Amino acid sequence: MTSPAPQGPTPTGGESGTALSLRLAAHELKTPLAALSGAAEILSDTQSTLSDEDRQLVQIIHRNARRMQGLIDDILLLGRLDRGDPRCERTPVCLGSVVAPIVRRFAHVRGITRTFVAAPALDDVHLMTDGAHLSRVLEALIDNAGKFASLRVEIELERDDEEIRIVVQDDGIGVPEVEREEIFARFQRNPRGRDVGGGAGLGLALARDLARAIGADLRCEGSPRGARFVVAFPATDEA
Repeated sequence: MTSPAPQGPTPTGGESGTALSLRLAAHELKTPLAALSGAAEILSDTQSTLSDEDRQLVQIIHRNARRMQGLIDDILLLGRLDRGDPRCERTPVCLGSVVAPIVRRFAHVRGITRTFVAAPALDDVHLMTDGAHLSRVLEALIDNAGKFASLRVEIELERDDEEIRIVVQDDGIGVPEVEREEIFARFQRNPRGRDVGGGAGLGLALARDLARAIGADLRCEGSPRGARFVVAFPATDEA
């Protein structure tokens, strides 16, 4: 009699088989990545004895290890969202307090020549939401805007009786109407036709899933001056 084939782990919740495979692969990558990062740290401690070329190689290892860790974290978070486990903690959050540190961080990144401006009105609005998840959503949008902006990225506040909207607006080439949904697909890379390097195509997909997990909507709207991304909360979420 032939024994039944062993069964592997099964998806949970709304998780697909592909998502499960990605999640398991991400877990498996964490250990060797930790070893790689640890070795790079040891080499960093001996930089005084390294040649200029070796120091540059250590910096490359560090940079790519951080990038890999970010990708692993994104995949694991997407897995949690797919399983309906966003781990949200809703508390009163000042929008200005979320946006300000992100803007400061991007303003001091080497090689970034764009200007990042946050509207003062953000300081006057508090929402009942998860501040850590909202920060991650806005960081993804501001990072994306910085890649495509010509000179300026603006983070603005709009509101009416139905919505409170955080708008991330750049002055770049914009997004054609036919691509405004496509750019939120997972592993969708750079449909705007510019070689900006760097991502695996998860940033906007993860941002939208996180936004929805905290009760907001994330959309890309038409704009006469570049791309316009909107994180919209129901007006009733104001704290």
